[in-house]
Amino acid sequence: MNGPSCAGGSRDEVRDGSMRLFLVRHGEALPKTADPLQPLSPDGKRCAFLAADALLRAGARPVTLLHSEKTRAVQTAAIISYELPGHPPAQLRKGLAPEDPVDGWAMEAALARTDMVLVGHMPFLPRLASLLVAKDRERAQFAFETGGVLCLERIDYGAWVVRFLFAPSLASTSGNGVST
Repeated sequence: MNGPSCAGGSRDEVRDGSMRLFLVRHGEALPKTADPLQPLSPDGKRCAFLAADALLRAGARPVTLLHSEKTRAVQTAAIISYELPGHPPAQLRKGLAPEDPVDGWAMEAALARTDMVLVGHMPFLPRLASLLVAKDRERAQFAFETGGVLCLERIDYGAWVVRFLFAPSLASTSGNGVST
């Protein structure tokens, strides 16, 4: 398999305390002046497909695919759901808005038994990643491009590592945009 790998490929259920959390920033949205709902722009749709491809290359087979209520996150999650094997249902979940607290999500990820994809926003996503990896919401700085994917792996209950960061701006026909 080409592209990113997250410790062993696909799994339906965690058996040893490890699990993967894929944090996906929605694709680029149209400006509010063009559409107050801010759906994905054509480039935003392209980036959502690139994010889905990065998840495929990582062997992602999440049972849980959650997104915020913002149109751009709903559309990004729908594209990812369509592209992934088994088409995990994209589900609306409160608490994924840009300024929402991350502590409850850190607890949910700590208890999860299967891989999970969260489609959300800045600054929520980097704060959650920082809390999981560095135990501090503000300590670690993660740069999420629109359509970017950060793969975290829980290697033991409470211990998280970064497996890869996908940046759509680095994707080309000859590369996969993965930074390890």
